Amino acid sequence: MSISYGIYVGPYVRCAVGTKEAQRLHSTCPNAGCANYGKDVQSAFCGRCGTKAESLPQEYISDAVDQWDVRESIEERLANPGGDAYLEWARKQGVHLWVPNIGMPGREMHLEARADFEIQTITPALADAERVQFEVFSGPDLAVLREAYGAAAVTVHWGVIQDYS
Repeated sequence: MSISYGIYVGPYVRCAVGTKEAQRLHSTCPNAGCANYGKDVQSAFCGRCGTKAESLPQEYISDAVDQWDVRESIEERLANPGGDAYLEWARKQGVHLWVPNIGMPGREMHLEARADFEIQTITPALADAERVQFEVFSGPDLAVLREAYGAAAVTVHWGVIQDYS
């Protein structure tokens, strides 16, 4: 198993997301006297008491917007950063980040695609121009995000995001 670190520099979307109570089925020991009662059981029978495991409802707190559903609806033209650290940060902050997953006209997705060596001077004018270009190019996808999260919850920024997958 390996880890690939990535650094993204450019426009991105920050979507504030609330939470909701949800319910899912999970395999557990139904024996109230067993130490595994209510805990996840990975086999057909409880490893402690031998009772046949059952699928029972479990309450949990979920994001009010499912980022995976949104990602499918925009055909993955925007994507979320990867890694457990991002997921933990996003949960604590109550946000989902979205970065381009396809190239914008006039902008390479990766610096190394241009040359063996390059210096990019980052100016406020460059950041503003790229943010505007991103908003135009990704307009239909931003509309989907605004519908899913609420217009006031969606903001476009420009910065650096480091993640891993």
